[in-house]
Amino acid sequence: MIIAQSIIATPLVMGVTVAAIQHLPKNLRYQILALGATRLQMMWLLIREARLPLLAAVMADLEASFQKSVPQLW
Repeated sequence: MIIAQSIIATPLVMGVTVAAIQHLPKNLRYQILALGATRLQMMWLLIREARLPLLAAVMADLEASFQKSVPQLW
């Protein structure tokens, strides 16, 4: 049941995550690379910049999972 809920919630989380990363300024990516950061460091900084929308994605995932599992417990 947990695997099925994860599969159901994955598109929602991925959609919000991709939207959060795409809404960051493109110049920010270029600036990070120009300062000598590796690609891994760049991704880490971009994720840190988009942390609030990513938190919303996690909260939406939990809400969707609980919404489908809690009625089955009663």
